[in-house]
Amino acid sequence: MALGAQLASEKADYKAINEVIAQLLAGFWVAAIFKKGGNVMTFYTLKYIEQNQNTNKTILYILIAVAAVAMIAFTVLYLRHRFNTRYRDLGIIALLFLLLFGGTQYEKYVQTNLVKSQSEQITPFIKSVAKDFGVPTSDVLVSSTTLQDGLIVRINSKDIDYQLELNDDNNTYSLKQAHVINHQVDIKN
Repeated sequence: MALGAQLASEKADYKAINEVIAQLLAGFWVAAIFKKGGNVMTFYTLKYIEQNQNTNKTILYILIAVAAVAMIAFTVLYLRHRFNTRYRDLGIIALLFLLLFGGTQYEKYVQTNLVKSQSEQITPFIKSVAKDFGVPTSDVLVSSTTLQDGLIVRINSKDIDYQLELNDDNNTYSLKQAHVINHQVDIKN
């Protein structure tokens, strides 16, 4: 009998520990969004998300174009002055930069395709939340530029925060009210 009581006591202890861990993990979603350097959460507007989705691509395309033009120029110079090997060496360096930038672009292309559906779904999600709450899209702020579980949604005009719960296929969602620790936020317009 004593062994059964001890097992029941241990089982209750494990259950209590599991409940505490579940509460900590639920709080982790809110706490994980804070920046490493401070306690200010960053929220993004629809305008910011639409304007900044392709910024990094533009810079990389410019670098690729510069490397390609440099490689072509050094190739032409080398062909005109075959005995001057510095143009050949500079052309090889430009080719290596072109390959480096091209490889980087390919890697970014692969990564972009992995999160493309989430990035494309954030815009209709913000519009849907704005429609459901009867507020303009400029009042809906999100804590990430991609649609993901645990995202914090702020209705700015009402100063209420919600945590996003997505179903498995990201077609439906539910919002439950969340409480953030620090209400001071950085809004990216």
